[in-house]
Formats: sequence, structure tokens, C-alpha cells
Amino acid sequence: MDIRSLDGDDPATIDLLLPGFRETMSLELPGDPPVSPALLARLLQRRHGADRIVLAAFDGDRPAGCAKLGLDLGVPDGPGHGSLWVFPGFRRRG
Repeated sequence: MDIRSLDGDDPATIDLLLPGFRETMSLELPGDPPVSPALLARLLQRRHGADRIVLAAFDGDRPAGCAKLGLDLGVPDGPGHGSLWVFPGFRRRG
């Protein structure tokens, strides 16, 4: 596995991570519609007044999961925030 920094505002990032998010959400919320590219883009995009980094773990060329870590620029010493997703095919593998 290797960790890569991705641009959450790049449509190529959305295309790359979308299958894993769809698989994750279909298991976690099976009654919901599939995750749309627009929803994932909104989740990963840079927000006004905040900075963020998107990191993804890769097994070869396939993303195994990702993390989004953020910091509110108005409170640089304040708490950060983040989200972590491990895509189903890579869970419980150590």
C-alpha cells in the first residue's frame, strides 16, 4: 500500500474514488440511491474559510480508502476535523 495526496477539487479524483464510495454506501445504507459524482465532489471540495487535505491509500492502482482532514483557518489553533473511509474490499486485512 502507498499513500497519495489527491486534489479533492479535481474531477479525476472523484472518478477514481467514486466506485469505492458507491460500494461502501450500498453496504452501509442499502436503501439509499447510489452516491452521485456531485455528492462526492461536494464532500471532498475545499470550503471557504477552511483548508483540507485528501489522502488515499492505494493497493497498486486501486484505492483502498481515503481520509479527508481539515482545519478551520479562522481558528488555526482550534481542533481539526476529518473523515476516514476504508472501502469494503480492503477491510479486515490488517
